[in-house]
Amino acid sequence: MKSDMVSIIIINWNGIKWLPDCFGSLAKQDWKNYEIIFVDNASKDESVAWVKRNYPKTEVLINKENLGFSDANNVGYKIAKGKYVLFLNNDTRVTKTFITELVKVLDSDSIIGGVQSKILLMDHPDTHDSVGAFFTSTGFLYHYGFGAKDSPKYNKQIDLYTAKGACMMFKRSVLEKIEVDGNILDPSYFAYFEETDMCHRVWLAGYHIVYAYESVIYHKMGATSSSMNNAFVQYHSFKN
Repeated sequence: MKSDMVSIIIINWNGIKWLPDCFGSLAKQDWKNYEIIFVDNASKDESVAWVKRNYPKTEVLINKENLGFSDANNVGYKIAKGKYVLFLNNDTRVTKTFITELVKVLDSDSIIGGVQSKILLMDHPDTHDSVGAFFTSTGFLYHYGFGAKDSPKYNKQIDLYTAKGACMMFKRSVLEKIEVDGNILDPSYFAYFEETDMCHRVWLAGYHIVYAYESVIYHKMGATSSSMNNAFVQYHSFKN
């Protein structure tokens, strides 16, 4: 049934080395009603061929140029059919129940518009990537739990100002209310803090964003950005 379908949008740029872990773990999900939308940003490697060969049911979209994280997700979102929209990085490995736990929290209260998984580091699975972020008076974000060892302290549901784009899910009905010119992410951001801008609009629309700690994934933090020019990374990060 499409009524409870999850649309998983995965953006890729020369990320073939991460895809077996990501797709392999998704295939083991206990939540069976999902579609995968794979949006490739003009990769030079064999990513697209690998996905088509190994996971032929995947919806593959190929951009003629690198549109960045924001606009590539917009491309995927515009064909998504699910009641829930999940944004997932290609350099992740997910646990069997992570979708089920995200949906459980999303559906627990009508005021909840979005959720983030517990994101642990792939190379240090006892350590957090980030629990989420909060706005500060400086204009910069405070990333709660960044680099911290996992502990009972992080096993409680809390509101987040912004979820982390590596793994966040939203009700489609909420995203439809915050679109700007048909987009959910601002194309001018290209990469970095684009999810913060979107989450800000979710809060302005009257919804909460929640940390769903029982949904667990592992993330190879910075896998894509590590291959980018450092000046390019710094420019977009501080600009945004």
